[in-house]
Amino acid sequence: PAYADAVLGLARLRFVDGAVDNAAGLVQQALSLDDSAAEPFLLQAHIHVKNGKVQAASQALERALACDFHIRDTPQYHLVEAAICVLTDDYAGALESLDAAMKLPGVRVGSEASAKTPVALQDRIAIYVEAALVRAKSGAVHEATKMMQDAVHAFGGTLLGNVVAIAGASL
Repeated sequence: PAYADAVLGLARLRFVDGAVDNAAGLVQQALSLDDSAAEPFLLQAHIHVKNGKVQAASQALERALACDFHIRDTPQYHLVEAAICVLTDDYAGALESLDAAMKLPGVRVGSEASAKTPVALQDRIAIYVEAALVRAKSGAVHEATKMMQDAVHAFGGTLLGNVVAIAGASL
């Protein structure tokens, strides 16, 4: 299992670095070592979303859930689920998933202390930005603008504050 974790960590790095095909191969390697963990399937779902493979992404997300039902309590699960919904133009489903993510402990500003496990800053920002973008796509531009203003206010003084400001400008 430790080797599988290391391979999965490398897969995450490759994915963030943009080497999606390399990341996909590493995820397959991690799954061949241990297919009982949810995290490789979650990353696999994210990779499939990035490649526009809706059916494969849904199946990988279901496998992640089958391995560990508590994966639903993570921001990453909701981000991937929302992305799948966006690919199928199901904006209501995407908003439902993102709103559920916003309710997770540690996501909203001021709720960090109540989280059992800290939520990564980039995940918190991604939830805010994605929720705003989906609201804009679904025609709720005023709500989207308000959400981006909240995000700029909440994350403006952080390392990724500029990312939020740029995303807000794209609305």
